[in-house]
Amino acid sequence: MSIHDEANLLLPRSAVQNANVKPIGDDDVLTPDEVSMTTEIAEALLELQQYLSDNLAPLMVAESISILLEQPASLAALHIEAWAAGQYKGPGASVPASDYLFHAVKKIHLMGEYKLVPAAKLARYLAELGDILDACCPEGDRQLLAENLGRLGQTGTMLSSPVSMLHRQMGAESSLASGAEPSGMRGAARGNVTSVGSMGAGGSSDELVRSLRVFNLLADRLASSSGSASSAGSPGIVTLAPEEHAPAGGGSGAVFPVHEAPRTTPSVQLLEAAVTGAETTRQLQELLDRLRHLGVPGTGDVVRSLSRALPDWTPPRTGDTASGGRADATGGVARAIRRVVTLGEPEEADRKLRELVQTAIEHVNEGSLSRSVALLDVAEKIIVSGSVTKEAARMARSAGRNALDSERLRVLSERADKRILLRRVLEFFPAFSPQRLLAELEVESKRDARRLIIALVECHGLAGRAAAMDRLQSSATAATEGDWRFQRNLLYLIRRINRQAGTSVEAEIELLERFSEIERSPSLVKEALSGLGQIKHERSAQALLSRLRGLENFLMGTDELPHPIEEMRQMLDRTVNALTSVALPQTLRAVIDHGLKKQPRFGDTVQRLASLSAQDLSAHKELTERLVKALESVLPVKVFGMVLPGQGSDPGHLVAALSSTPTPRVKEVLARAARLFPDREFGKAAGRALAAYDHPPESGAVVLSGDVELFGLPTLFQTLDQSSSTGVLSLRNAKGETVATLTFESGKLRDCRVGTLRGLDAAYQLFERPADGHFVFTRRDDVRSNDDPFSEPREVVPILLEGMRRYDEVQHALALIGDGTAYKSTAVKPSSPAEETDAKFLHAVWTASAAGTQLREIERQLATDTYRCSRLMAHWIEEGALVAR
Repeated sequence: MSIHDEANLLLPRSAVQNANVKPIGDDDVLTPDEVSMTTEIAEALLELQQYLSDNLAPLMVAESISILLEQPASLAALHIEAWAAGQYKGPGASVPASDYLFHAVKKIHLMGEYKLVPAAKLARYLAELGDILDACCPEGDRQLLAENLGRLGQTGTMLSSPVSMLHRQMGAESSLASGAEPSGMRGAARGNVTSVGSMGAGGSSDELVRSLRVFNLLADRLASSSGSASSAGSPGIVTLAPEEHAPAGGGSGAVFPVHEAPRTTPSVQLLEAAVTGAETTRQLQELLDRLRHLGVPGTGDVVRSLSRALPDWTPPRTGDTASGGRADATGGVARAIRRVVTLGEPEEADRKLRELVQTAIEHVNEGSLSRSVALLDVAEKIIVSGSVTKEAARMARSAGRNALDSERLRVLSERADKRILLRRVLEFFPAFSPQRLLAELEVESKRDARRLIIALVECHGLAGRAAAMDRLQSSATAATEGDWRFQRNLLYLIRRINRQAGTSVEAEIELLERFSEIERSPSLVKEALSGLGQIKHERSAQALLSRLRGLENFLMGTDELPHPIEEMRQMLDRTVNALTSVALPQTLRAVIDHGLKKQPRFGDTVQRLASLSAQDLSAHKELTERLVKALESVLPVKVFGMVLPGQGSDPGHLVAALSSTPTPRVKEVLARAARLFPDREFGKAAGRALAAYDHPPESGAVVLSGDVELFGLPTLFQTLDQSSSTGVLSLRNAKGETVATLTFESGKLRDCRVGTLRGLDAAYQLFERPADGHFVFTRRDDVRSNDDPFSEPREVVPILLEGMRRYDEVQHALALIGDGTAYKSTAVKPSSPAEETDAKFLHAVWTASAAGTQLREIERQLATDTYRCSRLMAHWIEEGALVAR
């Protein structure tokens, strides 16, 4: 049976005759007398059938649908008939003919939902088309089709999809109408259709529909701002300037009047809308081709273009192990990037994943760690989801070792505020794992390369420390002693990376004690001694006391020294410093005993007493008195105007040893030294110590400051959180004016004020309109007040995540609205989004926006943040209730 026979079965000849059109037979064609079949109309009909099969995106056929709306509906009905008949190929289908007719009408109806054709004209056309198709429908399904066609426009939209996602009617899924299935349709493949109902509620269809609406609205707004006319001829599509930028904004009336950081441009939002609105790779390419024709930059490499629009901050890690501890707060741009990669065939997805990772590497090499981390998080989610092959994932992860710039890594690793983000980059690439880095360190001969490797392992934090401990234990138990340089670097890493709170130190002390044996390499011994000094524990104290006695015995003995005498004295220096750091009574006593010994073989022992300068010895009266008497014995004496030198060494070392011990006895001797010898260096040091006693560090001292742009608000918030800081964070503009004040208590947010806003809305505003400026954090002992907005301080991480989410929403809204654009109401009745339940606020925003008040002024008048106002205005613009004046 030919397709024409199937078409005649689908639409009974009587029905076609009633519709005043001819059925398609082997010899039947439409004559010019029946329809003026111009080339333009023929092309429009061809595009209609391609659109029904989802080979063209809605935006691509907008012009063709507009042309067909000017023709009799019977013309489209005839070609819908031919298209429907052509769907029946292969065995096993059980779908009513009316489903295909409904699918076609629904697809045309969606053109109005997308605002691609005039709604009123489309409604009249669909009514006529529905009547014709209803008459053509098999009698058993006719009532069902009529009921579902009548519901169009009353139910939520469902974006068309490939024929595998057929728009089926409500009530049609159970079976075909009895006796209504034409014989020519029994060959339809069962797998070629899927009920809309099977997609489930709350799927991605609403987002796809919204994306195409936004796409069209953005093009209209850009056309208005550029003043250029569309060369493509499609409704609502205009030619864009190659370098399109967001409007500058609304001046000084902003709630947070600091110079705003750059935000995503309408061109980027167009790219995002195109990606989100495409269902297939082919549709995406067609949308990008249209954008390229219109002059939108970035269509050649969508991933790279979208990545430039990512905010230069990164969500904090969360405790969600299912997502690898990553918070999904990078917004719609990141989701669009993921969709670009996963939209096509597996081979294409593999290639795009490699491009995505290469783009992330480029951002690292440019110094933009935040954007790189966001991209690598997207890549990680793609890999975990199984959207790419294992080989593609392996190749993507192996790309970093040679592509990441070593000098850039060195600079970033030296920045304490960058290490958290750099760690997340390193974690994506197996070649930068702590274990692989340590293996390289063991054989690396170049000093600069070793330093870089050590810095990268340090960036890994606890994971790097654990790996270093494992290698150090293996080295200590080996049959032969390993390379002492490698062992020293491992000891250095253990000392530099803080251990996890509550971790047992017994095994670590045992290792350090073993590597501090005097007979080992001096550099190795000194590193191990410093490590012991960081552990305030009885066992580490005993190990250090043993080393002190051993070194003294070696130097006083007659046997040959294991190392040159200068090396032995340097070991003594390191041992005394370590004993002071442990700061237990027995270690402090040992330091003073050693320092007051007069043994030339030991070197300058008094000089080593200066290590006590940070220790308050007030609780150790005996030790304090010994130091005071020693100081008095070496102070010069004035007799009849003559200065007689004291006994022994320079008093400056003993002054330093007592400089943090504010007892009356110490003050007395320091005052005498400062008064009698104001021009001598030790007298000046005594004066400074006395001044410090009288003026201890006060609450209110500035402990952290810098540029908001460089430090980044999320990083700054996390720093205050992790350090459990209590105090006030002030954000200042270029003139030095304070524009925002945040109060932290033990790392949690107690209060926030931004302009007229206070509390959470004020905190969110800092993210909704990110701004450049300077920050100063001032320590305060007590930050509580009687009018705090929160009963208890708020955790920082949830505020960061919500702030970043709002930033993304605001970017989409501002791309539609424009800060400097005035609007007016239309005949469309405005609706209220489900998220906004405050009727009074809704009315106030609507009244102001419909009267032409610009966004920033509405924010100021209503004393609210950008998010609440902008999402309402964007919603009304999308549904057509507001248009630009």
